[in-house]
Amino acid sequence: MTDPMSSKRLWQSVVMIAIRDLCNDHPRKHRHRQGAENWVGTYPTADFREVCHLAGIEACCLHTALFRLCQLAPAHRREVLDTSTPLPRTKRVA
Repeated sequence: MTDPMSSKRLWQSVVMIAIRDLCNDHPRKHRHRQGAENWVGTYPTADFREVCHLAGIEACCLHTALFRLCQLAPAHRREVLDTSTPLPRTKRVA
């Protein structure tokens, strides 16, 4: 049987990787950034909603925040994220 918290943490990590990719302005990571922007899109798709559901995150709220982030130049996204409310960090389990 799968541990529900482990599964939730896994999907939260997927969301965090997408946010990291959105904020990466390195030219070699353009493909990752573009993929994350496409995943966010102009409205929350079924895939976006499913990942949020599995991560225990409200899809509409996250989509609104990430869509606004996508409207900024990649070089400024990290600055905005750094000045926003910090995201909770989970402890790593050995």
